[in-house]
Formats: sequence, structure tokens, C-alpha cells
Amino acid sequence: MLFGLAMNLSKSHLICVPPLRIPLLVFLLPALPRILVSGSLPPVTELNLILEGFVESDRRRQLRVKEYNDPKVPLKIPGWQFTRVQDSITLSASNEFKVRLSGIIGKVMGLFVTVRSAPNTATGQNTFQSLADLDIKCSNESYLGNKMTHLSNKIQCAELVNNLYFVNKDVYFISFSSNPVGDFASGSSSGHQVFNGEELLVFTTPAGLSSGTFQIDVEAITACHFNVAKGVIEVRT
Repeated sequence: MLFGLAMNLSKSHLICVPPLRIPLLVFLLPALPRILVSGSLPPVTELNLILEGFVESDRRRQLRVKEYNDPKVPLKIPGWQFTRVQDSITLSASNEFKVRLSGIIGKVMGLFVTVRSAPNTATGQNTFQSLADLDIKCSNESYLGNKMTHLSNKIQCAELVNNLYFVNKDVYFISFSSNPVGDFASGSSSGHQVFNGEELLVFTTPAGLSSGTFQIDVEAITACHFNVAKGVIEVRT
């Protein structure tokens, strides 16, 4: 379910403070207008924040709070956020296409790739186009070693992500980590690929594709860290 949420969010900041052992997941929507596909905007009347903690002595708690607020001992906490690249191109059957991932720079845990008919409508917002294969290349060298086929993507998603959404929908997930869910939940890293902004998403369309304009979305899980000084959290990429 965690990665299901990720598809509709432009940024997600994972705050995990080891001294306090309080994991807090904060989702930040972009400062851009959202277009309502259909229906009316639902009102939000209540927000619940769920924290996980433990019981300790008052003396120990005060010591932890002092360490947390001490300006001379700032905390630097690793985490992950989302970076999106979007493009609209005309596709035809059985051809290779390329999308430059110029906005993705730094350590990347994995990428979500979706292809949908453009423009996005209420009837097509949850319908994705399958691909014959896809790859990530830089200077004509593959980051994957071999092209990822439609079937191999299904197998990888079944192995790495406990979510049937990837089985039922043509959403592609390229992981450079051996444990992407665990890494996302803890801010750790079990593998990544460094991007320099010159990478290309290279994919081949299937034989039965009807020519038309399609929206390509690439959502990269990129590394960031959180500076905590005197109780103030500052996000850095």
C-alpha cells in the first residue's frame, strides 16, 4: 500500500529519528494546482497522526529531549523523497522511444514508470499502457544490464513489493535496492544507482498499440537527509 500511495504524490519525506525511535511519514503535495478529474472536492474534517514510541524514565526522557534540542549536536537523518519527470509524446506500435530524465539527480533507490493515454480523464486515469520492454541508459550504457521485459517486471514486483497492484496494473517498478520497502520505511539503503541528469528512459512499444499521444510519468525515489537543530527539521537533497 505504501508504494500505491507513492503514485499520486510528488514528494514524500520519511523522518526517522533514531534517538527518539519515532518514525514519522510526511507527504508533501507540490505547490501546483490540481485538476479535478471528476466529482466534487471531498472536505477534510479530521486528521489523525499515528506515532510509535516506548515508555522510559522521566530522567532518560529529559536527557533525550536535551540532546534533540542541543544546537551543538545537530542530527543528520537519512531519508527518501520523490522526484517526478513527466512528458507527453506520440507513440506507435513496435518502435523504440526515449525520454530524458533530466530532473533526476543523485542517489536513486528505484523508479516507477507509467504510460497513459493523454489527456488524463476520469475513464483513463487508472488504465495504463503495457510496454514490450524498458531500460535506463546513460552514455549508451544500460543501468539494468539487460532490458526489463513486461514479464520480468511482474516477477520483480511480486518478489520485492507485497502489493497486488503491480500484478493487476501495467505499472513498472525498476528497483536498484534489494529491499525497497524496508529502505523506504527506515531511511536506510540496500542498494542505489547514482543519476547525473543525463539518463534516458528507453522503451519499446508492443505490436498491438494504437498510435496516439501518451503521457509518460517517471517517479524516482531519491535520497535526501533531514537536518534537525533545536527541534527544527530542514530537508536537504
